[in-house]
Amino acid sequence: MSCDNNKVIPPDICVENCQQLAENVSNPNLKYQVVQINGCRQYGPPRNFVGITPGKDSELFVCRIPKNFTEIELIPILEHYGVVFQFRLMMDYSNQNRGYGYVVYLTPESATCALELLPHFVTSMGIHLDVKRSYDKCRLFVGNLPRDVESDAIQNTFRMIYPEMCNFIIHTRTGDETKNRGFAFIDFPNHQSALRSKKAHGSGTLRLWDRVIRVVWAKEERAVDPDAMNEVKTLFVRNIQSNAKSREFEVFLLQFIPQQTVVKMTQVRDFAFIDFSSRSAALEAYKILSQKKFSGNSLSVEWAFPPSGTTQEIRKLSDFDSLLKLKCVANGWNMPIYIFGRLVPEYNIQYVAVILKNTSTECVTLFEINTTMVPNIHQRIAEVMVRFVERFKGVPSYNFIIKLYGNQFRIVGFVYESSLNFRVAETEYLYDFNEIVELTYVAYILCQSSPGLLLFSYQQALSFSYPYTYIHSICTPHRILGCIPLHYRKTPPWETKGNYPDNTIILALCDKYTRTNYQYTSDLIRMPIVLNSLDDIEKYNTYYAIKLTLVKNNYNTCGVFFGGNITDEIPR
Repeated sequence: MSCDNNKVIPPDICVENCQQLAENVSNPNLKYQVVQINGCRQYGPPRNFVGITPGKDSELFVCRIPKNFTEIELIPILEHYGVVFQFRLMMDYSNQNRGYGYVVYLTPESATCALELLPHFVTSMGIHLDVKRSYDKCRLFVGNLPRDVESDAIQNTFRMIYPEMCNFIIHTRTGDETKNRGFAFIDFPNHQSALRSKKAHGSGTLRLWDRVIRVVWAKEERAVDPDAMNEVKTLFVRNIQSNAKSREFEVFLLQFIPQQTVVKMTQVRDFAFIDFSSRSAALEAYKILSQKKFSGNSLSVEWAFPPSGTTQEIRKLSDFDSLLKLKCVANGWNMPIYIFGRLVPEYNIQYVAVILKNTSTECVTLFEINTTMVPNIHQRIAEVMVRFVERFKGVPSYNFIIKLYGNQFRIVGFVYESSLNFRVAETEYLYDFNEIVELTYVAYILCQSSPGLLLFSYQQALSFSYPYTYIHSICTPHRILGCIPLHYRKTPPWETKGNYPDNTIILALCDKYTRTNYQYTSDLIRMPIVLNSLDDIEKYNTYYAIKLTLVKNNYNTCGVFFGGNITDEIPR
């Protein structure tokens, strides 16, 4: 995901005027030139570039750019996902950006990677950029047309005004083809010709037929994957008589199309959707129906868009586990580590710890979960972590203790980063604080371990054909880490457009003797811990500050223990 070492870093200067821009262009040490033309600051393409110029499938539209950002801040972000061929930042008269720009990557694969990951990248200001596929504006919308003028006369008039137009689309009224619907669309062969034609007539209005005709850019159609459109087997047919019955149109349809190829026909007012059994049958019907009339009206036939709310897309909206992974990949963080602690079946309580790490911060979040109203514990925990990442604009700097029940969760305390110091609100009740202590200690050990070595140990343990596997190199005096497969809930593999590796680690903090996290031997002998007084911070009312120490128990082994009553109360 990171840029190659031989890739060009943007000039470490602030370009503020045309003179400085000229100096940048003349600097032979820069492989990318920076120029500003017609309200657009352009970075690239590379000088003396040799190769195939990237096509439209390598260009993306980037928006929600902070006003004070220039290419100096943006290029390093964009280069996280591939080699940038060119970047165009739109500027206003005060030399501030307009909040959007266009980036062209060297390959379509890099553009696809940026399209998927860039919305999850957290900038230094905590702002998320938005990115979409770029498209050329080649169509104009013409409104306020006189309805009683014939369509051919309107088309001939606009052909004289816009000689570069390649297609004119105007829909007639159902039942009377001599009258139009008051609007039309004009297509041009490319964006340059459309822009020239639009600018040639000023402010976007024309005076024709004793009225003001409005000419603006047509709205963008829903972006659809070209491969998905090539598999569409549904036709959209319009200009059907609104008073025609579905049975009448179906009988008309079957005169030209074999019945066995039609799967379903749905008519709504003056249009219909026709589903076919194969793409070839739909293509043949498209050619036939485009030349037919029904009740005196010429049929207008188009390919229907594939449905946007597919089951897979709906599943992705609630798949917070995948969303958390995308945020980790986009920002260069380590994949999350889940540690499932003790399960108390009689009280429906589960303890879990989650570790998130970036280059400078290690965040451990501890959960006490009431499992009664949580059907999928893993997804619910991932949802809370996603909310935290969005709220703190990155990996949180606090190690929170959270009580989770149903659709609600509450922060009841936190653990200090520098040492294993707890602070818990007096009004909250934790069933087994010892388990929170155990999870914290194990998380502390894992944070000190090498991420690569830990991942290798986890994957190696799962490679054995045993029903249960464990990491023996990391343990506490009475607990051992069991390995849980990534698809333990029979969830499908993590699918992304960039095929990023899923390095998530899922562990279970088990009893060393029963080798499970729900069956335990007799209660361990736990020695009292040292209590410290700490200053109150933020909004909590009362805290208990607990400093964990490594002590020796009766078995002369070293471990972290909790016991006795907490007596040092710290009022606000």
